[in-house]
Amino acid sequence: EIERLAKNYAAARREYAETIQHISLALALKPDELSWIQMLMTAHNDMGVVCMHEKDYAEAEQSYLRAAEINRRIIRIEPKNRRWEKELPTTLQNLGALLHLQKVYPRAEPFLREALTLRQGLVDWDPKSTRAIRKLAHSLHRMGLFQFDTGRYPDALASARSALPALRRLVATD
Repeated sequence: EIERLAKNYAAARREYAETIQHISLALALKPDELSWIQMLMTAHNDMGVVCMHEKDYAEAEQSYLRAAEINRRIIRIEPKNRRWEKELPTTLQNLGALLHLQKVYPRAEPFLREALTLRQGLVDWDPKSTRAIRKLAHSLHRMGLFQFDTGRYPDALASARSALPALRRLVATD
């Protein structure tokens, strides 16, 4: 994390790769250790972020896909723990944004839509969570950008307008 925050991406990538290797070996011994599974998911997601910064889009995509797969596994293991449901949309949105950046529009949209749907569900579940509201507004904004870039201007306007109530709720919150 420190290397990534310091923008020393090559070193961060090495550290994440080593972390992934160690956790994978540990999981070979205890495959159901939830804390290790969660760390592996986070390491893959963070590796995706680093690879995006390095413009290694193919590796970033693979890292995000691994993180999403692991996150879905965690949700199956602990379906009542909403924390995991909060993690998944971030990975999906990162993946959608990556594909959007590369103009791979047909593949980007399902990830962006699923992230948006999950974030709407989290706001419905906890309507007072400012974090959930902020992330929903971000997903709506991201969807609007995607729709604009794909020439779906009325949809982009609708997404932007949908983000406004969420943003107004945030501004009105103490």
